[in-house]
Amino acid sequence: MKKSILMSILFLCLAFANTAWSLTITGGTINVGVQDTLIGQAHLDNSGDATELAWVKSIVGGTITLDEKYNSQGNDWVLTDAANVFALHLLGSPAYFLIKTGNVVGPNDHFLFENNGLLDWAVINVGENIVAIDAIQKVSHLDEFGTETTAVPEPGTFVLLGAGLFGLAIYGKRRRNA
Repeated sequence: MKKSILMSILFLCLAFANTAWSLTITGGTINVGVQDTLIGQAHLDNSGDATELAWVKSIVGGTITLDEKYNSQGNDWVLTDAANVFALHLLGSPAYFLIKTGNVVGPNDHFLFENNGLLDWAVINVGENIVAIDAIQKVSHLDEFGTETTAVPEPGTFVLLGAGLFGLAIYGKRRRNA
């Protein structure tokens, strides 16, 4: 009975530690993480670094820094295994990234995302998050924003830590009973 309970717990730990919920590209060979969260959108008259940084700070707060700013072409973005979800390999591992679109039919041209999952990938649902895919004529540039603590431990790390502590507890209990 105890063995079956222990095996069940181990199976659940392994099930939650894998990347089954992650999106992939190139036929499932490259894991790009999960879809990032849109946390702000606006039309800014000026696309200068100071204007964009001030807008991001007004949403996120804290000590945000502009780490990278670069142009992004349409062919830089790769369609994932989910409809309308595209991925871009980022230069760094930012906590947040901003996409500035050009020639957009709609009120907003700046879109701020919180980077979830694998921090070196931007993963967005274009049809859901940015007006509509056919309304975007181009991506003007992409900004990567960091904080003092941009490293986010993966959930699998906590599961492995918990499984190790659980194993030590069982070992200690058996040793005391012996």
